[in-house]
Amino acid sequence: MHDATILPGAPYPLGATVTPGGVNFSLYTHSATQVDLLLFDSEDAPQPSRVIALDLGENRTFYYWHCLVPEIGHGQVYGYRVHGPFDPEK
Repeated sequence: MHDATILPGAPYPLGATVTPGGVNFSLYTHSATQVDLLLFDSEDAPQPSRVIALDLGENRTFYYWHCLVPEIGHGQVYGYRVHGPFDPEK
């Protein structure tokens, strides 16, 4: 299910980039089957305050997962939850 409060965003540049419209997030991953963007209220928050499941059709370009979150800005604490095969030897 797509989070209606986010926009597709852009695959470039990588990382979190503050723009006039919010923050664009872009992550490269070759083998991910799903990516969740986790937003935290503070650095020491034990759980995310918001989890945004990125949509395979709208938020992925080749191996880049991306979205634009309009209502946040500089200083937002975030992380990713990446789903897919776990095979460190490959």
